[in-house]
Amino acid sequence: MTNTIEIKHFHDASPTWNGFNHQGKVALLIALDIIKMNANICMSELKQYELELEWLEDVAVLRSNEYISIHQVKAYKTDNISKYADAIWALLGKSYIFEVKEIYLHSVLPLSINCSELGGLKLSDNVEKYKQKILKENSLDKVYKNLKMYHYKDNNYYCELEEIESLVKRKISDIIKANKAPNTTPQVDNAYLNLLNIIDKNVKKRHAKIQRNEVGQNDQSRIDIDRIQFDEILQAILYNYEEGSEIYYRLQLKHIYSSYVDEFLVQLYEDQVSNEIIESFKIVANHIASLEDLDFYQFCKKISPDCRVQDLNSITYHTLLPKEGVYDSFFSILTKIRKHKEEYEHGVRYKLDNKIYVPTAINSNQGQAKRIARGILKNENMLDALFLVDTIISERMNIESIGKLAQKVNEISAEEMNEGNFDLESKKITRVKNIRMIDIEKAREELEK
Repeated sequence: MTNTIEIKHFHDASPTWNGFNHQGKVALLIALDIIKMNANICMSELKQYELELEWLEDVAVLRSNEYISIHQVKAYKTDNISKYADAIWALLGKSYIFEVKEIYLHSVLPLSINCSELGGLKLSDNVEKYKQKILKENSLDKVYKNLKMYHYKDNNYYCELEEIESLVKRKISDIIKANKAPNTTPQVDNAYLNLLNIIDKNVKKRHAKIQRNEVGQNDQSRIDIDRIQFDEILQAILYNYEEGSEIYYRLQLKHIYSSYVDEFLVQLYEDQVSNEIIESFKIVANHIASLEDLDFYQFCKKISPDCRVQDLNSITYHTLLPKEGVYDSFFSILTKIRKHKEEYEHGVRYKLDNKIYVPTAINSNQGQAKRIARGILKNENMLDALFLVDTIISERMNIESIGKLAQKVNEISAEEMNEGNFDLESKKITRVKNIRMIDIEKAREELEK
């Protein structure tokens, strides 16, 4: 079957997601299922299988450069089939055009799809072209037979957001057992995070090409789409990991952050927030999740400037991404303040008249202001990070000057922080003392005026 020129089949959505979100985990699960089903084939044969992300479909699997399955991944908290209309018809259309026999819809709750209902669904312009072509050629019954809900486990043809991680880890453990490798919790946990990182790097590489204008985001003739070979996935599972390394905890931070993003997006959809706000949030959230590991670690420290973490370990990494603070303060700032956000190597910030405002995860009430101010000033890790900052944005706290509020601030000296260049460090401390903190509403008034 030849391609239809007027229909745009390919779409690169790499700028709006990352390898650690729900879609990345589903992509990983699909690959693991295929590796399990082909447990007896050798590495060279496994190389024939490749995972393609966000091009022909959300997820696609190829064997010997031919599409063998395509997948749409949706995390809608509704079973109203009209919400999935574009996803279903895009799968049907691409199954017909590219002769793909296995097409799957993934959801986070049970869905029932009836062929008789599909004709009346309202579609976007591009997807409507698939529908018209299939109906014109009387091929709906034929391609509908290829459409399935993805089978996750037992009798479940859906997977809730909070269940996907444990399911993926179980598959990893099964593969480790089948290959007679050490099947320990640290091995499974490290393999899981490293696999998500492989997916994340694949997406990040594509996004970087778009940002550098090396390729057009939706250029239908692109041939630069990098895929992930299945032998690389298996090698990552069987690698002998060192338990408790700082790299592990940095990846764990990114994983936690991405799970927060997934959950927050579901809430935005449920609250029927405008598409403009949702898309803006997704782009910024993805930029942050796509930071290099060390830069992402700096981002975490910067949004929790009162938390002093010297070394990442099983206890300290939890303090940098407090869930309520990330939700109620940091994410709320990103969605409520409409002024353009400037992306940079340690996250996002706002600028107004050469003044820098940084959003944080601080959600403590006004009664905790003195404790927070002292925590920031005593956190020597923040001297460089906050040196050029004028205003910190929190959920509900206002401080005219963190230095003035901390009272005994003069006792916090460069010598006390064990720094060698006292003049330079004293300047930094003085600069940080003058930082003010404002709540979300006051920030909106100033930045949107």
